Amino acid sequence: MSLVFVLTIPVLWIITIIVLIVLVIIGRKIIFRRTLLKWTIPVLVFCTPVPFLVMFFILNPPFALYQGESGYNPRNGYTIKEEEWNYPGGKMAIRKYFKLNTEQYQDVSDSLYVKDSTWTYWDKNGDTAKIEWYKNGKLIKTINKERHRNR
Repeated sequence: MSLVFVLTIPVLWIITIIVLIVLVIIGRKIIFRRTLLKWTIPVLVFCTPVPFLVMFFILNPPFALYQGESGYNPRNGYTIKEEEWNYPGGKMAIRKYFKLNTEQYQDVSDSLYVKDSTWTYWDKNGDTAKIEWYKNGKLIKTINKERHRNR
C-alpha cells in the first residue's frame, strides 16, 4: 500500500505542476495583477512539493543525531555522566563523558557538569573520526583521524 503512495504522489505533483504552468501561461495577465499578487504567489508555491519537502527536512534532518542513552556513575565524591549519541540508523556517533563534583546528581542542572575524559566521534561507517581528551572542562588534546587517513 505504501508503494502506491510513493509512486502516486510524485505523479500527482508532476501533473499539478504541468497544469499549473499551462494555467499561468494562459492567465498570466490576470493572476499577476498587483491586486491578486498577494494570493497568486502563495498559491503557486503551495501547489508544488517545495514547502512539504522543506518542512520534512526541518522535522527530519538527515544530519541529526539522536541520544541513545545516558548513565550516571556516582563514586568517590563526584559523578561521571556518560552520553551516547547515535545516527538515525542506530550506529554510534559520539560517546561523551561529563563530571559533576558531587555524588548527588539528581535534580542537578546540566550546566554544572563539565566535560571530562575521552570523547570519541565515529563517522557513519563506524570508523573513528575524532578523539578529544578533556580534564575538568578544558580540552587537552584532539586527534582528527580523517586528517591522518588522507596523508
